[in-house]
Amino acid sequence: MSSMVRRDFGSFHSSNVEELLDLPDDCFISLSEPFSLYDYKNDNKIPFGPAMNEKYFLLDNKYIFLNHGAFGCVLRQALDYSHLFQYYIEKQPLRFYDREIFPRLVDVIRKMAKFLGCRTPKNLILVENVTFAWNSIITSLNIDDKSHIFIMNTMYGAYKKL
Repeated sequence: MSSMVRRDFGSFHSSNVEELLDLPDDCFISLSEPFSLYDYKNDNKIPFGPAMNEKYFLLDNKYIFLNHGAFGCVLRQALDYSHLFQYYIEKQPLRFYDREIFPRLVDVIRKMAKFLGCRTPKNLILVENVTFAWNSIITSLNIDDKSHIFIMNTMYGAYKKL
């Protein structure tokens, strides 16, 4: 079975996400990347300190930025890639949203699930951020007045409010 079976899925002309997740690895065909990714394998030694910041981040070297947790920055190469992808989408939005978005998301889920050691890609879900993930987990638990939740005093403040 090919991983790209054209079918009407709403207004989309791509395979059903469930079917794409269920395909064996040897039957799933990843879409090719529209441009090349940054190759970190060529970085023999990643510099530390200002040199690392200069090469991989956009942070102003005049400041020492300590709070990456709440207001972190993205890798320069990831930001460049996201801009390229935004232009790619805008050049032909129908192609992307109608034919590519679901197969590309499934490809990411399948690759991440394999990397993380999930038994199946269906055991992995993509969420917006860690706070959203924790909120989803906590609200799905059967917690009542007699339940106890223990947290470290170093826990991120937003989690204490969940």
